[in-house]
Amino acid sequence: MPTHDSSQLTENPIVDANILATASDNLVYKKNGSYFEGRYHIHEDGTMMAGVGQVGVDHEIDEDKILIVKKYLIEIIQSENGTIVLDPPQPTGGYSLNDTVNLTAIPNDGYVFGEWQAPILPESISSPTVFFIIESTFLSDIEIGGSFINETELQITELEVRERVADYFYKLWFDENPFELTEEQILSIQTTIDDQGKKVSGRTEQDQLVFYKKDRNTLENTIDFQQGVFENIVQNVYLNNLLSSDSFESLFSFHISGPVSEENINVKNYIIKYTYGANVYNVNVAKEVIASSGESKGFINIVNLSQITKPKFDTTKIDPEKAKKILDTDIFELLPNQLTRQDEIDKFFIDFNSLVGNPPEFTDSDEDGILEHITMEEYNLDEQSRVSYQDQFNAYITRLNEQVDPAGINSGKTLETMRNTLNQYLGDVDHITQIIGDDRPEYKNKLNGFLKIRKPNQAIILRNPTGDALEFENYHDTGFTITMWVRFIGKAGRGTLFNYGNPTNEEKFGFRLETITKKIGTSHYRMVRLVVADIDETDTISDTSNTNYTAEGLPITRIFDSHFGIPGQTRSNTAYVGNGSDTQEILGWWTGGAPVYDVSPDNTFFNHTQIPTDDLNEWFFICATYNPNVDEYSSIRDFRENRGGNTLFWQNHIMPGHESVTSNDTTVPYSGYGAKCKVEVISRSELLRARGYKVENGTLNASDVILPPPPPSPPPSDEPPTGSPPIADFDTTAPIVDSTFII
Repeated sequence: MPTHDSSQLTENPIVDANILATASDNLVYKKNGSYFEGRYHIHEDGTMMAGVGQVGVDHEIDEDKILIVKKYLIEIIQSENGTIVLDPPQPTGGYSLNDTVNLTAIPNDGYVFGEWQAPILPESISSPTVFFIIESTFLSDIEIGGSFINETELQITELEVRERVADYFYKLWFDENPFELTEEQILSIQTTIDDQGKKVSGRTEQDQLVFYKKDRNTLENTIDFQQGVFENIVQNVYLNNLLSSDSFESLFSFHISGPVSEENINVKNYIIKYTYGANVYNVNVAKEVIASSGESKGFINIVNLSQITKPKFDTTKIDPEKAKKILDTDIFELLPNQLTRQDEIDKFFIDFNSLVGNPPEFTDSDEDGILEHITMEEYNLDEQSRVSYQDQFNAYITRLNEQVDPAGINSGKTLETMRNTLNQYLGDVDHITQIIGDDRPEYKNKLNGFLKIRKPNQAIILRNPTGDALEFENYHDTGFTITMWVRFIGKAGRGTLFNYGNPTNEEKFGFRLETITKKIGTSHYRMVRLVVADIDETDTISDTSNTNYTAEGLPITRIFDSHFGIPGQTRSNTAYVGNGSDTQEILGWWTGGAPVYDVSPDNTFFNHTQIPTDDLNEWFFICATYNPNVDEYSSIRDFRENRGGNTLFWQNHIMPGHESVTSNDTTVPYSGYGAKCKVEVISRSELLRARGYKVENGTLNASDVILPPPPPSPPPSDEPPTGSPPIADFDTTAPIVDSTFII
């Protein structure tokens, strides 16, 4: 049994055990950071470890199982133009789940905050103060930065203010004007050229409409604007930085007053009013002449709105008869001849063949018949003929991706790129597997037939010809191995393959190798188990009042079977009482034990060796072993807690390195630990295939099956190898079977 020097272990017992961790606990493995959910325990020094644990137990700390509460580290990417501050300050090790963290951006003099740069924050947040809550979806390391903008980059020029104010004047004229302009009003504010070649406002339908480039945002009222009212508004907006204000447009309003008499004519004034604090300016953008009848006579003294026009739908500008004399109404399609798809494909291959160039010369450097090596001289010559090397009139397509600049014009335009693209279309051609002839020899059976047992209780009985005891009658001291070839002709049924005595009756004497089947849904399963009753002459208890245990001076009879642990289900105990404490260990071996499947058939069927049922023509070689030298007692007492579901451990192939730590375990041919009983199976097809023979479909037909020879015997020896089970001299013995087996 593995031991350790207790003087090297610091007392650190478990103080809390069997604690359930859920996702909300935010536990991770310290070693790799992966999340943990399940049972864990806590040691006296606060160390948390995966596993149920037991209060009071002091075991070695396994670095692979140490758990910690996940922390979140925030890395601030500071800028030379400002500072980012965390509140509260980051604790040692980082923040915890659900912590609230406040971020404040403090710009340096001459700078303003732009926006946050962090994957955990929404995009384009311009507020210099934000907060967030640590969530489980965050990465362990969080990077947060922010941008700071020079104030000079945000300054608006006076020219920009002038254009914006002018634009808004036009917007007010068209959006706030309470009536739709008539055709006459539109003509009165448009620009034309008179007979003397001068620009004048107001035109007739026959006059040419003139639009000057400078008309864009140029307010030229001869009265209000020359007095500087518009310029005063521009300066007030510019000096008070009102253009970037949300209330900029609310500083302006549109008013119509009149009609009033001015210079002996009645006019209606169109006024835009600007108000900012005590600064009030009125701009008369147009005057409309009103006749005594109230009719509009057009506009005078207006802003430059000469680009305003209105389409007419009820006039004709073209005389069809005159047009026919001039225009050619016969229409000819002047498109070139169109290429068909086949023409395009033909052209592609012509172009490709002229651009691909000559292939480089490859050599067979390893003499495997494949030309795969290119000399450096040949490589350079080929590269220099390609367009990526020099763009000349006779250059060819670049051959390899490594010969182009990844950011250059020929990236993705190489023969290698083309080859990789074509591979996606030729999987059925590139992956054709060459069929190699099977020249393995076919196995020739050595014997002429096999023994068939069909009816229940038919059997072969073994006797010693001299009348003496059989060689395996002292099996509880020497152990034994049973081997046989079996073919099952049905998927259901239960029967004995070999027995000596009856290990499960009141006497509990002998051993039995048997098969049991189980149906789950429409699927059939078959398992094989070995049950052994063993006798120990050692005195272990003197309490004769307890009938479950052997009284002093009487032999102890124990039950062993070949079941093993599987993932998720530990191996059960059939032969002893107690789990290793001093009191229970004294009680020793249990006389009231039973095979585990007899006690719990619904839960332990798959804890036994399985035999496939889908091929009833297959033969199986069964090897059942009982080895009294295996320390099953210590295996259950010391190692079952951490290796209960490890099948290889119970089949004697795992050498434990420490009782509670499995990381130092090693796989060995024979460990001396595990179960005393073991059943192993190999099919005839698997055995022949492993020995290099050809197997036809892996099966044999029932009409021509011949019993194969027994497996080779071990080398002769007076005593069996140490720690290994002895071999009995009955390897083709017939058992008691029912009608489901052929032997």
